[in-house]
Amino acid sequence: MSLERFLLTSVPKLNEVFRGGLGEESLIHIYGPYQSGKTLLIFQLIYELVTKGYGNALYIDTEASFKNNFSSEMRKRFEERFGKGVNIFDVTIERYASKGKKRREKEAEVRRYFEAILDDLGLEYSKEDLYDALMAFLKIIELKSTRSKHPSIYVLDTLDLSGLLSILNIEAEVTRVGEKTEVKIKRVGDPLSGGLSKFIRSYNIKFLVLDSLGMMVKGLAIGLADLPARAAVTNLIIGGLIRLASNYRLIIFATNHESRNPVKNYYSFYGGNPIGYGFKYSLYLGRKGVGKRSLVVERAPTIPEKSLVIGLEIRDDGFYQVMDGDDKKGGG
Repeated sequence: MSLERFLLTSVPKLNEVFRGGLGEESLIHIYGPYQSGKTLLIFQLIYELVTKGYGNALYIDTEASFKNNFSSEMRKRFEERFGKGVNIFDVTIERYASKGKKRREKEAEVRRYFEAILDDLGLEYSKEDLYDALMAFLKIIELKSTRSKHPSIYVLDTLDLSGLLSILNIEAEVTRVGEKTEVKIKRVGDPLSGGLSKFIRSYNIKFLVLDSLGMMVKGLAIGLADLPARAAVTNLIIGGLIRLASNYRLIIFATNHESRNPVKNYYSFYGGNPIGYGFKYSLYLGRKGVGKRSLVVERAPTIPEKSLVIGLEIRDDGFYQVMDGDDKKGGG
């Protein structure tokens, strides 16, 4: 089955970047300096896509930037620009008892039933398969929101690193031991059995935004001894996102912060190689003066590195592509 593509009209040059439209199973990384407009650009793109009826969006906000910066006034402006409105609903996390004697007794009882049935049917299974099945019934964490038949953007805000790992069905503890950060991975379950996966299925989610991935990584120490832990956490997150994107044919956006490489003194992004290898597309949103921005296509499957720069202008109702002087070739 071929993957569907969705044309963008608000920044039409992106259709060339995405080879004929934004394709399913794509992971798109957008990074840049503080207040360059990353959240505005992402909000604009998913607003357009949702109003066209392609599916709903889940906006995971780790910095409380969405609610703080995008009031009902901006939504009204987008509604006028795109000709349609969307619902915006809060998402809450419901946590279930995951420890204690009662929990262990319940798990043991359900496990015995599962094992007996599977053995009677002569089905082969691993310990990991059995645990994932148990977690599907004995929920640890669940995402809930208002259900609607109308196009909707769901917002889960102020999520920390442990919370993000939990909804991806990962149990891990990040601790500081002596002079370095360590990650103790207790269990890596199938993301398709986690709370985020269930929400995607239940609420018709087609577009997933993580704003920002950089905030997840920045909270960890940055010494050389800490790099393995940072890479491990980043790989866990990206691995879960890739699994979800592939299974549900999602389009995933992740924003990131600009970072200066301390050794070679050049601008990069938080997360390093795991992000570089994990995302198919990487775009840099840079400032070019008051209200002026440049979107540098740093990596895309069919475009040479940094060969395309899209000129953008910020107006009262979002980003507009600059028609004169865009499509510039050369570095960014």
